[in-house]
Amino acid sequence: MSAALEIVGFLLCLVGWAFIGGTLPHSYWRVSSLHGSVITASTLYENLWKSCAEDSTGVSNCKQFGSLLALPGNSGLLSLYCLSACSRIVARPQVLN
Repeated sequence: MSAALEIVGFLLCLVGWAFIGGTLPHSYWRVSSLHGSVITASTLYENLWKSCAEDSTGVSNCKQFGSLLALPGNSGLLSLYCLSACSRIVARPQVLN
C-alpha cells in the first residue's frame, strides 16, 4: 500500500509540473477587449509577471509587476500566501522535534 501510494503521489507530482510548465510561459491568462469605435479598439491581457495593452494598430504597452505582492486585485491570493507562510513558521519547530 505504501509503495503504491508513493507511486501515485509521484505521478500526480509529474502531472502538476507539466501543468505548471504549460501555463507559466503563456502571456494571455486574462484577456479583455475594449471597443469605443473602430479606431480606438484595444485589447488588455495580463499574466503573472506583466499587464499589457495593445491597440488596433498592434502597438503594445506593458507594465511589469515588481513582485507577487504587487499584483492588482488579488487580495484573496495575498491573504492565502501570508497564511501559508505563517503556518509554515508555526509548523516548522514541531517537525524538528
